[in-house]
Amino acid sequence: MFDFLAIPNKPKALPIKSFSKEGDYCWEDWERDSKKKYPVRYFLYETIPRYFSSKIYSYRMRYYDFVSIYFTKDHLIDIRNVYNSKEIIDPVISYKGGYIDNCDKMSLAIVKVFLDYVKEEQDFHRSVYKKEFNIDTVNEIQEPEMSFQKERYLMVLELYEYFTNTYPEKYKNLINNCGYKQMEELEEEFNSKLIEVIKIRRTLWT
Repeated sequence: MFDFLAIPNKPKALPIKSFSKEGDYCWEDWERDSKKKYPVRYFLYETIPRYFSSKIYSYRMRYYDFVSIYFTKDHLIDIRNVYNSKEIIDPVISYKGGYIDNCDKMSLAIVKVFLDYVKEEQDFHRSVYKKEFNIDTVNEIQEPEMSFQKERYLMVLELYEYFTNTYPEKYKNLINNCGYKQMEELEEEFNSKLIEVIKIRRTLWT
């Protein structure tokens, strides 16, 4: 609509100074030259839109922060009943709220974030690929370029099975049978699984 005010021959793309080679013509150079050669046009077509754009962006971010803090609560990790326990096994496995030691907070938070990731991945596969996200469907992946992703998926699913079924069942059996030495062994096993999650955390994005 106001293209007649635009600065002629504006480049589609240029590097910025901090990521360019010495002597390259950059956006900073173009802006300096444009301000000098077309001061009025630059003010009307560049400065004013940027000003209002920054204001709109600022209000959008305030709205986003308000929704995130008070409604979606993206900044919170709910560590209650992480293992979906229907019965009271012990204060950690069946944690429903209240005081809990920092070491247990940490382990529950790691497991919770991991399980939430898997749930998001499951929902994504159902909606986009129209299939379940499980070991059988992942094993169907045959493309060589997907080999790394396939390996990660299988590792994720094995950890998911451990945290949702294997570990709670083992914990419950040991609590009922007072297996104190075995409990120490289970603790070591559990720690090793947490370490595996930490090692692959960079690939757990959705």
